[in-house]
Amino acid sequence: MTAPVRNRRLLIGSANRIGTRERFYLVADGIEIDEIDHYEINRRRIFFDEIRFVTYHRRFGVPFLAFTGLFAGAFLVATMAMGFGGSPEAAVFTGILAAPFLVSFVLRLIYRLDVITVHGKRIRAQIPFGIKKRQARQLLAEITNRTRQAQRKIAAEIAAETKSLTAAGIPAGVLSPPEDFAHPPEAPESEEPPANLPAAAPLPPE
Repeated sequence: MTAPVRNRRLLIGSANRIGTRERFYLVADGIEIDEIDHYEINRRRIFFDEIRFVTYHRRFGVPFLAFTGLFAGAFLVATMAMGFGGSPEAAVFTGILAAPFLVSFVLRLIYRLDVITVHGKRIRAQIPFGIKKRQARQLLAEITNRTRQAQRKIAAEIAAETKSLTAAGIPAGVLSPPEDFAHPPEAPESEEPPANLPAAAPLPPE
């Protein structure tokens, strides 16, 4: 990824929820989440120095499978009924309608859905990736690296301030670094942990 620029927003993913859409952006000091509900936009942000931990896992996505499977099955049944009923033209038409749903259903079963979940103090961001597996791994490496850098920087600043105050006669335990900053979060092992993650590989354009 390129060096962060203040106030620059890089789109890193999107998700469609029931009734809302979410768009995720990488900014200089964290991750921004735009939740779009018709004509209203609710913007939230997770700062890198507030991230508790980051997870990477895969799932099938039951609502997606149910939706595509239902329509694929309905059109296939109609195709067979029309074929046995002596209407080959109608059977071909319904078969064409069933194809996109069937292909989507099968691809999801094969590749599944990669999800990066960023847990902050108060909110979390779930960033899904359908077929862009490499982009998901690069983003995971970028988020964990920036989180470590931000939290180690704050831990060093607190330690330096504590040292100066201790030298001035204030007890050392008054301003000890919080546990979160002393031990930055590590990315937990995923179901299929990616190997050789690049530390600063550029994200492909959307």
